[in-house]
Amino acid sequence: YSIQQQRTGLHSKLDYKFDNNNKLNLYVAYMNLEKNEYRSVSDTSLELGRQGPGTGRISNSYRTIHDIQQIFNATLNGEHNLTKRLSVNWSAVYSKATDNNPDVAKLNVVTGVAKDPITGNLVQAPHNLDASSSRQFFHNSDEDKSGYLNLKYRTGFGKSKWEWSVGGMYRDKSR
Repeated sequence: YSIQQQRTGLHSKLDYKFDNNNKLNLYVAYMNLEKNEYRSVSDTSLELGRQGPGTGRISNSYRTIHDIQQIFNATLNGEHNLTKRLSVNWSAVYSKATDNNPDVAKLNVVTGVAKDPITGNLVQAPHNLDASSSRQFFHNSDEDKSGYLNLKYRTGFGKSKWEWSVGGMYRDKSR
């Protein structure tokens, strides 16, 4: 196996307080993973096609994968005291994640060592491309847009304090 990974990321947060009754927060994040993988496997057990000592089938398998994963998120939220008893908080969120495998290659080669029927010498068989070899391309993404809104009303009865709240959410998600 040989794996090379490179990770990068950025996180940023900004808070702004207009006054004691109003404030905004913005959070932005970006993360990236780029990975290259190579794998080579040789099966020299010589169990298949065995004609005697030192003869049989040899399988070589090679796999390469290039993978790029990215995540982006932006969240903006606010808190506002509209009156002494009524307040509102809200959030607007956008997220997107992607995974790209532009080339996943699997190459399987079969060869072997056989006895020459005339001379009795061990002979290297030709290399043959196995039918299970493949090449694939993958891509997927997940995108999410959300909005949240909550209202709070504070009141009291005698010495007890009550807080009433109602809220809603909007979400648009595609995959």
